[in-house]
Amino acid sequence: MIPDRQQPPIVIAGAGPHGLATAVHLVTAAPCLRDRLVVVDPAGDWLVQWRDQFARLDIAHLRSPAVHHPAPRAGLLMEHTATHRLPTTGARYGLPTTEAFEHFCDALIDHHRLGSLVTSGVVVDVLAGSDDDALAVTVDVGNDRCSTLIAERLVIASNPSKPNVPEWAQDLPSDVVEPAALVDLGCIGDLGEVQVLIIGSGLTAAHLAYGAARRGARVTMVCRGRLAERGFDTDPGWLGPRELDRYQTIDDPAERLRVARAARGGGTIPSWMLGELRLLAESDKFTIVELAEVALVDRSTEGAARFDITTSDGSQRSVSVDRCWLATGTEPTLDAFPAIDRLRGRIPMVGLLPIPCRDLTIGRLPVHVTGRLATIELGPAAGNLWGARQSARRITRSITGLDLELEADVARSPGRPLSGRPFVSRT
Repeated sequence: MIPDRQQPPIVIAGAGPHGLATAVHLVTAAPCLRDRLVVVDPAGDWLVQWRDQFARLDIAHLRSPAVHHPAPRAGLLMEHTATHRLPTTGARYGLPTTEAFEHFCDALIDHHRLGSLVTSGVVVDVLAGSDDDALAVTVDVGNDRCSTLIAERLVIASNPSKPNVPEWAQDLPSDVVEPAALVDLGCIGDLGEVQVLIIGSGLTAAHLAYGAARRGARVTMVCRGRLAERGFDTDPGWLGPRELDRYQTIDDPAERLRVARAARGGGTIPSWMLGELRLLAESDKFTIVELAEVALVDRSTEGAARFDITTSDGSQRSVSVDRCWLATGTEPTLDAFPAIDRLRGRIPMVGLLPIPCRDLTIGRLPVHVTGRLATIELGPAAGNLWGARQSARRITRSITGLDLELEADVARSPGRPLSGRPFVSRT
């Protein structure tokens, strides 16, 4: 149920890390906003999909350094880990364990009393008032029931995207090709002698390959390019002024998007996982085929399907497999958030992405975007935990007038009061 509010609510669509970061920043800046927040997520609770994804892929620790998390202050996760004696990785940059990160997020939710704010449902329609000062947000709460709220703001934090499916796989049934998002290594059991084909060259593909091989499968990993080693999704220069200052001087949104996509590139794998794959490749249970693509799938015989693979030098090989998992990623798109369709004509776009204002509103509407939908404004790391905090900071400044990062800097300077400088939104 969506409770009644004395004042127009702020609706957050999505209870993942970006939604949580937005909620935590808002109530940190203005605790009174807690009573106005409505968080809508199909799972009805915080971080359900996030936790599920990490559990299904057996991910033991995050790729993002410990300074990136949903709270405003960078060092908070490390302090929490030490205080509660949670497991650490000992890895460079303090990569947090999955257990420590989830424990920290649970503590944030409890501390800010956010647990009761999530409503199970889906935002299905959004209309703007005549003066763009309010929104009619309709939420499908299940059992053929909808509820419409007159909201002050809407924050799209649900990572709307579409899967990248190779042309050869588009018409194949699920018993032949399965998206990585549906594979559950935790429940799959022993894979002794099962032949598994994995399409992709990023960290998800690597986790699937490692997990399947550990369970006894014979794994072939096919990569369109070469396996690329990189510690993070994007070069660390994109998390600060080294790259972002130059990025902010680009006026053309289409050129910004081109630069951001080039900086992010294709799938990459950090050195610690690449080392595990190379060890596996020394056995007869794991094969990496680089610069290759599937050319044909033959199901003419019973049992395993045959995949014909062509490499860049023109050579071919055939692989008979029992399972094929697609780890080819997703593409962010506003099309995957159809609730906004009736406002699309008022939202400037480049391809499938909106062009946000500085405070991440779109089309001068009281609608904010986060995550990869904010790429044109924030750059290639918009979808990461760094991007979650940057989005939350800007949205909070737009709504409350407080920049929590600036306030923290002032608070660390003796004798200087908090300023609470206003920020003009939607410009």
